[in-house]
Amino acid sequence: MAGFSRRRMLMTGGALGAVGALGAATPALARPLWTWSPSASVAGTGVGVDPEYVWDEEADPVLAAVIDRGEVPAVNALLKQWTRNDQALPGGLPGDLREFMEHARRMPSWADKAALDRGAQFSKTKGIYVGALYGLGSGLMSTAIPRESRAVYYSKGGADMKDRIAKTARLGYDIGDLDAYLPHGSMIVTAVKTRMVHAAVRHLLPQSPAWSQTSGGQKIPISQADIMVTWHSLATFVMRKMKQWGVRVNTADAEAYLHVWQVSAHMLGVSDEYIPATWDAANAQSKQVLDPILAHTPEGRR
Repeated sequence: MAGFSRRRMLMTGGALGAVGALGAATPALARPLWTWSPSASVAGTGVGVDPEYVWDEEADPVLAAVIDRGEVPAVNALLKQWTRNDQALPGGLPGDLREFMEHARRMPSWADKAALDRGAQFSKTKGIYVGALYGLGSGLMSTAIPRESRAVYYSKGGADMKDRIAKTARLGYDIGDLDAYLPHGSMIVTAVKTRMVHAAVRHLLPQSPAWSQTSGGQKIPISQADIMVTWHSLATFVMRKMKQWGVRVNTADAEAYLHVWQVSAHMLGVSDEYIPATWDAANAQSKQVLDPILAHTPEGRR
């Protein structure tokens, strides 16, 4: 993508320590009108606004300011030091970024430690299935999400699949780690950094002259709907396939695995009103936002 900001981000210090991300690009608009009810969410209520037109009002202005002030190289150097959930934020961060990060690193009030621990154990005991489905299922599915395929391909991400897979796998590894949300784990760090990368891309990608030609009509990338599309291509897809394959998964384990992904969606900046409360709700949302948009593109094939 001529003049695309991935190069610019690398030149300015790697887009704030980009670790790869859920929804690092965006899917197509070809989907039904949003009718999924927030009553089916972990919040249990909400205004019901289509997440296709909701981004991240907390992170976006802060990261835009950091980039426009030319602070990315200095911030990246500091963020390399922040690797564990229990670490204090590095000294020297810009005040507005520090304030955002301190808020963003807080776990939701509804997070259940016992469920998170059980979900981590489930990912370990069913690791052969989960790993195969993440890599050979969800990973390949990303090439059939039109906007994601185009954005990755034209941003040069598709030209170096080893790099692409490594960055995406970082989040997958951290979310499935036994220590993911424990003090000595790193999933909170990964989620906050990923959330910042998303905000950076929202600021930079629309500045590319080629963005209007490859975005499928979307003005700003990585909406809340886009993140949930990728969420479903991972969590919902994995659970659905294991059940189809006859893998034994008891109710408590299934709910715990869902809880890990619910917390992770929240930590990535998704509003609680869009995070499904149950697997039934997740499947219903997936059928609306993911299933209808899967399609072939030349970029996906390449």
